[in-house]
Amino acid sequence: MFDTFICMKNKFSDKFGTKERLIEVAERLFAEKGFKGVSVREITSQAKVHLGAINYYFGSKEGLYLEVFQTRFLERAKRLKETFEKNLKDDDPNLEGVIRAFAKAIISGPLTEEEREIHFKLLAREMVRPSSILKLIVEEALNPFLVSFEEALKIYLPSLPPEKMRMAVLSILAQILYFNFARPKVQEVTGQKFDAHFEKFLIEHVVSFSLKGIEGLA
Repeated sequence: MFDTFICMKNKFSDKFGTKERLIEVAERLFAEKGFKGVSVREITSQAKVHLGAINYYFGSKEGLYLEVFQTRFLERAKRLKETFEKNLKDDDPNLEGVIRAFAKAIISGPLTEEEREIHFKLLAREMVRPSSILKLIVEEALNPFLVSFEEALKIYLPSLPPEKMRMAVLSILAQILYFNFARPKVQEVTGQKFDAHFEKFLIEHVVSFSLKGIEGLA
């Protein structure tokens, strides 16, 4: 039995990046099909690993799903927040600059096109069909980012009531998320390719639209 265990351990060794490959494949499949739409066999088959590898490394498919968010999703969310805070230093120190820094971080920020698509598909699936992971997303990804944004806005909107401030933050975020979720449809409707020029146009649209909306709240 001991020899069998040693053989199994060697088979599942991370020498060839088995664990990382499972996370990478699972993340892509979860983004495309959702948690329930993906089987253990499909993940291990595409990762080209033994059927028992998921249980060995993560305990279950649920454990693998959690690992995807802890190691990949939260890391990207941290980069988005850090990019926003860096943008704050680079943009004009005013209300317009704060909104631009936020929009720029998400629309044309640090994520590659592949990362952006996977990230926002995972977020969208959790928003539509929430699991226990949604609490992790809210507490460790969304809230820290939104609090950072809100604190920056407060400097220029000191008299705006907290409930109106939170609605303003969510409304600005909603615009940006839509443009990320619906990129193919936006391209189709506008006839514009989602290149750097169009991203810059969208960022300025979000800024001007949001400023008008905030004026109505003040």
